[in-house]
Amino acid sequence: MAIETQEQASLEEMLREIELNGSNQSNKVYAEFLTDGAALACQYGVKKQLLSKDSLESASIYGKDVIIDKNRLFRGTFGVCKSPKFDRLSSIKVITVAANESIDGVAKTVGGHMCYMRVSTQWKSLNEEILVYDASSGEYAKIPTTNSYLVCQYGGGCIYPIDSGQKVTTGTATGLSEKVLFTNDSVTIRDSAGGNKIVAILKNEVLITDSSDKPVEAVNSAGTKRDWIKVRYFNSQDENNPNTWSWIEGWVAEEFTEEVSAKNPGKNDLYCSNEYLSQAHMLINARYVRNSLIEEKWSKNAVYGILGNMETESNVNAEFWQREASDPGFGLVQWTSATKLTNWANSKGLNPNDIDTQLKRILHEVDTNADDAWQSWRHSSAMSFKEFTKSTDTPEYLAEIFLYCYERPSDKPQPKRGKQARKWHDIMELLN
Repeated sequence: MAIETQEQASLEEMLREIELNGSNQSNKVYAEFLTDGAALACQYGVKKQLLSKDSLESASIYGKDVIIDKNRLFRGTFGVCKSPKFDRLSSIKVITVAANESIDGVAKTVGGHMCYMRVSTQWKSLNEEILVYDASSGEYAKIPTTNSYLVCQYGGGCIYPIDSGQKVTTGTATGLSEKVLFTNDSVTIRDSAGGNKIVAILKNEVLITDSSDKPVEAVNSAGTKRDWIKVRYFNSQDENNPNTWSWIEGWVAEEFTEEVSAKNPGKNDLYCSNEYLSQAHMLINARYVRNSLIEEKWSKNAVYGILGNMETESNVNAEFWQREASDPGFGLVQWTSATKLTNWANSKGLNPNDIDTQLKRILHEVDTNADDAWQSWRHSSAMSFKEFTKSTDTPEYLAEIFLYCYERPSDKPQPKRGKQARKWHDIMELLN
């Protein structure tokens, strides 16, 4: 089938599937430009994908960065492909789709053929295309809008925007007003303002609150009047049952909390010693790791997947030594034997205790697979280390892959690492 014929057939199928032809969407005269963070869906996919100006060309229009069509592909997949082209194939991939990744907003486990996205490099439009003059190239470029679409040459699916990415900065929509806190003392989370205890937590634990919810003044059982705020806390206290770990809602006295700084931590802010760290101190180190790896073009979810493992291995602490082991591991990912790190660092004239050295070692392993660091065959995904760093699968799934292919402990699976990866995702998406 010729490409144009295939595109037309796919578009017609899309119009039937999402009933765009008879909806207000098809009659939009003023379609919205696609900006950084715009969400796409595929008629045969199960996950939405976000466009990013980091991977696509963009232009500034009245101070707003918008995506422009420069014949460049975007990274990521739509999870699995349910195209009828693959109905007879026995190869099935099962993935977990989180609620915030799902097209319908519902968390689920789904199976289908692996999505090997091959997208046409130029956007088409349901309406007249919009052009903008690009002074840097001296050419006119098309601007994709919410009335634009792409066609996948692999499964024949039509890919279309479901959100322009243009975020409202006023009001109280969920996520826009959420902020991250830490406790400045040991506190008790209660079921209501001044109410009954749910769980007691220590100083330097991390909480999320919605600043649009005003504090409530109430008297506790001891007769003390305080202002109480509604919070979410990641409850992982049942160490033996990580499947129960989740965010729980409750109330804490506002005076025992402080807001986490929006400023990205520098190296002098880090907590590095041979000691266990609190959640708040881990967060500082985790943000540094995240920012460093994002600069190296890692996907966000790959970073959260490795952080879910680093928390278990080292508390995200570059100077942490493994306890009670004849050949103790060392560092962020607990290199075992530690000489894998120390010998390499010394040969480069680097300090093995330094967090930047350890991140450089990880990047070296991605490029060379030094010391057989990554063993793809140990996980059904057969994902290479380099593929892992670019993957947009869920943080939970990527934490599992890193566990099997890189850490390789004797006791598997370890679902807590996936839970931790999701926690880091939820926290740091509000901070960075």
